[in-house]
Amino acid sequence: MSHHIDLGNSMERSGRSVRNYIACAAVALCLPTFIIHMVLFFSYFSSHPTHPNPQTGFLYPLNNHGSYVYLTNVEATGLGLLMVGFGLGFFSGLVAVPKEPILPPRGTPRWLTYVSGSARTDLTNPTPPMKIVFLGAMAFYSIVIILFGSAIAKFAVAHGVVLSAW
Repeated sequence: MSHHIDLGNSMERSGRSVRNYIACAAVALCLPTFIIHMVLFFSYFSSHPTHPNPQTGFLYPLNNHGSYVYLTNVEATGLGLLMVGFGLGFFSGLVAVPKEPILPPRGTPRWLTYVSGSARTDLTNPTPPMKIVFLGAMAFYSIVIILFGSAIAKFAVAHGVVLSAW
């Protein structure tokens, strides 16, 4: 009786699983950064001056469809870091998740196959451990942003990094 163990497929599945967990943890950064950014954005628009005020440090414009309020350097950097965090989470997840290309059906114009594409991922049907990683990472990121976000922005500004709130 011969037993055959295929370590190649086992390692491939393990690597795929790790990449799925990394993608879940990366994409989990998007929701807290987006929600906190929106809360701060609307908070600033309801409470900040509509003209720059150098004496109080409100110098950095925040635009909402042509209406402006002015932020301090720490507030502007904080909003900028939240946007960077969103982009980092989105693109890291996009790169990390294993993808299987879906070929277009016969008869699809050739030029269309070069400018579009679709792929199948394991994130369409997440396993319970993937959901736990996603929710745990999202909770962790939320706590870190809420507790330390202002300190991180102050640290960045103190070291000469001032981001625009766009």
